[in-house]
Amino acid sequence: MGEVQLVDVILGKIIRGNESKVIYMKIKLLFISLLFILFNLNVKASDGYYLSCDNDYKKINEYFNCEVNILFTHSKISFVIEYDSNVELISEEPVENWNLIKEGNTYLLEKTANNVSSSVINFRFKVKDAQRNRVHIFLRNVVIDGNNVDEFENVVKLLANNANLKNLYADGLNSLNFNQGDIEYDLLIRYDQQEIFIGCELESEYASFVNGYECNKSIPFSSDSGEIVIKVKAEDKTIKEYKINVSRENEVLDNNNYLRRLVLSSGYIDFEKDILNYEVNVPYEVDSINLYAEPESSYATYEIIGNGLLNVGQNYLTVKVMALNGDERIYNIVVNRQDKEEVVLSNNNSLKTLEIEGYDVNFQKDTLEYTLYVEKFDDLKINAIPEDEKAKVVIQGNYDLKNDDNISIIVTAENGSVKEYKIKLLEKNKEQQDDEHSKDDKGYFIYVIGGGVFLIIGGITLFVYMRKRKMKE
Repeated sequence: MGEVQLVDVILGKIIRGNESKVIYMKIKLLFISLLFILFNLNVKASDGYYLSCDNDYKKINEYFNCEVNILFTHSKISFVIEYDSNVELISEEPVENWNLIKEGNTYLLEKTANNVSSSVINFRFKVKDAQRNRVHIFLRNVVIDGNNVDEFENVVKLLANNANLKNLYADGLNSLNFNQGDIEYDLLIRYDQQEIFIGCELESEYASFVNGYECNKSIPFSSDSGEIVIKVKAEDKTIKEYKINVSRENEVLDNNNYLRRLVLSSGYIDFEKDILNYEVNVPYEVDSINLYAEPESSYATYEIIGNGLLNVGQNYLTVKVMALNGDERIYNIVVNRQDKEEVVLSNNNSLKTLEIEGYDVNFQKDTLEYTLYVEKFDDLKINAIPEDEKAKVVIQGNYDLKNDDNISIIVTAENGSVKEYKIKLLEKNKEQQDDEHSKDDKGYFIYVIGGGVFLIIGGITLFVYMRKRKMKE
C-alpha cells in the first residue's frame, strides 16, 4: 500500500462526520510528510531529496527507471544528471503539477500546484553495454529552493555479458595466434602426442567456464583429428564457444639421425653430415676440448662422449645420434694433441675479408656478430678469406634460410684455435626497402645532374676554344 492510500485509511478512521474538509487536508498533508520520512530511508534529512532507481538486475538492451523525489514543503529543484556511458537516457517526464525547463543535462523543475506526491520527475534509461556490472547515476549541482545541497548517487546492478577470452594457447606444433575476434582455431600436434595442454584467461572477472568445457588443463587426445571446445559463460548467462580443430602430423616415425652442425672448441673440422670419421690436430697449449653438435631433426637426440681434458697424442670423441624410430648414427673424432717440443703453429684465426654478394657487410675482423636485412631468403653468396693462408674457413647454416636464422663462418688457425663470425638474418621490412630505393633514386639523380653539369662545362670550354681559334685565323 502506498503512503497516500495509507493516509486515507488512517484519517478515515480518525475524522468522521461533518468535519471540515480544510482540516482534513491539513492533517492529511502532515501525515504524508511524516510517512515520507519514515518510509523513504534514502532521504537525506539535511537535503530533503533523493534519487531512486529500479533495483532488479538488468541485462543489455533492458530498460530501467529512476525518479527524483523531494519533501512536500519544497517548490523548486535544479540539478545536473550524469550517468555512465554504458547506458543511454531514453526520456524524462515530469510528474503532474511540476513544470520542467531543460538545458543540456541541467534540469530545473518548479511546482505549479500543491500535490500529495513526493515524486518530481521520472527518467527512463536503456542498457547499451553490459561489459561492466554496475551503472552509476549522479545528481550534481543540486539546488533546492535556492539552497545548494549535497550530490546524490544511485547504483543500478547489471548482469555483465562479457564472455570473451583474454588469451588462448595450446602446446602443439603451431601457435594458435589468438585474436580477440576469432572463435575457431587450427592446431597441429605431434604424431606421438597423447594429451594437449590448453591455457586461457577470462577477460571479465564476472565470467566463468561451463562445467566440462574449461581450459588451463591437459586434455587427453588420442585421435588422428578432432576438436576441443572451450565454453565461457557471462554473468547474464550468455555463452560463448571457442573451438580448436586438432589434426595430427604424419604418423610415419622420423628416421633422421644426421647432424646439421658439428664444431670443436679448438681445431678445424670440415664437417659433412655423411662423413662419420674425422681427425684434427691441436697444439700442446690446448689441454681440454668441447664438441658442439646439432641434429637435423628436432625429434632426434644425441650424446657426446669424450668432452673434457686432452692427453698428449690421440684422444677419441664420439657423437651418437638417435632418430625417433631408434636408428643410430655415430660420428667419430680423433683429436691429436701435439707434444710440447713440436713446432709452434700459427694461431691467426681472423678473416681478412668477408663479402656477401648484393649486401654491404661493413666487415671488421674483430667484430664477430653482424645483422643482415634481406628481401629474399635465398642461399647467400659468401666470400670469406682468412688473414693466414694456413687457416681454414667453414661456412655453416647457409641453406634453407628463413627469418631469424644464423649463418656461422668458422675460422680455424693452424694451431687449431677457432674464431666464429655470426651473421643474423632478418626480413627487410617495407620501410627499409623504400628507404633504400629512395637512396638509390637520389644517387641516380645526383649522377645524372653531375653528368649534365660536366657536359655543359665541357661544351662551354669547347665553344670558347673554337671561338679563340677562329679569331686567330
